[in-house]
Amino acid sequence: MSCLIVRPFFSVHAATRWLIAAALVCAAPHVFAFNVFHVGGDAACDFNNIQQAVNASTDSDGNTIFVARNFTYSNQHVVINGRKVNILGGYATCSGTTVGDSTQITDTSQSVIAIRGNSVVYLANLDISGAAI
Repeated sequence: MSCLIVRPFFSVHAATRWLIAAALVCAAPHVFAFNVFHVGGDAACDFNNIQQAVNASTDSDGNTIFVARNFTYSNQHVVINGRKVNILGGYATCSGTTVGDSTQITDTSQSVIAIRGNSVVYLANLDISGAAI
């Protein structure tokens, strides 16, 4: 990774803070890394199963799973254990960028999503139904 340092046109104190911030970004780019996975039924998808995408995520911040509506997610039992993950549905395809109707995820025999351990989970645009109590 290369970094371009431009001479700032402001106070020495502000310039010092700017240089420290630039040095941190250049020295530690992995701190700002994140994982993105796409789940669905087309060739642009990484997985066709939500659990596989969760398993591929790390226990660090910055895991986002986009779930397309072009696949049937029935009999899903997704276990999230010790992960920090955003699961976002509503995309028509894995290459889609516009959110539409919610992605439907169902199971009739057990919970659809089980969150365990030290997990931080954000769910959006998902229609989760049929879960056993």
